[in-house]
Amino acid sequence: MKVIAWTDGIYEFFPKSIGYERFCYALYDDIKFVEEVFSEVGKRAVAAYERYAVHDAVGALWLADDLGFTEGLLWSVDLMRKYLFPWYKKIGDIAKKYNKPFIFHSDGKLWDIIPDLINAGVNALQPIEPKSWNPVDVKEKYGDKLCIMGTIDLDVLCRGTKQQVVDMVKDHIDKLSYKGGFAIETSNTPAYYMNHDNYKTMIETAINYKK
Repeated sequence: MKVIAWTDGIYEFFPKSIGYERFCYALYDDIKFVEEVFSEVGKRAVAAYERYAVHDAVGALWLADDLGFTEGLLWSVDLMRKYLFPWYKKIGDIAKKYNKPFIFHSDGKLWDIIPDLINAGVNALQPIEPKSWNPVDVKEKYGDKLCIMGTIDLDVLCRGTKQQVVDMVKDHIDKLSYKGGFAIETSNTPAYYMNHDNYKTMIETAINYKK
């Protein structure tokens, strides 16, 4: 058993500190401020991952930075490439140096930036929300480069029947586990109102199902 070490997102510092609307205005009105904040937050994140990675108890590095929503990305890809992804690359280089998997979390549809994440050294993408994009499509296109993590719809786990959960877990194992690189979990952070029996059913089905 190992620790998965993580920090809050580098981009997420903005909406959590000044609000998403002010961040969007700053992209237009005060890009120098945006650049300076990314620099300071990025430096601190990289320093944290450097400290994590040296420990034998740490089995993987995980960065959670929500860049998307159901229909697409939250802000400009060009600006991400200029101000954000270079920091991801530094974290990816640390992961590679210490031979630790680099897991990236973001909600939403991320098609336009998957190549950038791979170039930054990301090894696994989580949580692949089915309501945003089809996990099968992600596996077919990038399964040789990324481990697919998540995919079990949170709404089904919260409001569905036990049989619906069993069927979804088996279906995803059948369609996504070929050649490895698939880890079942919820398609978003487990909610406090989640049906506990459904959550247990997801785990038990994943452990016991034989294709």
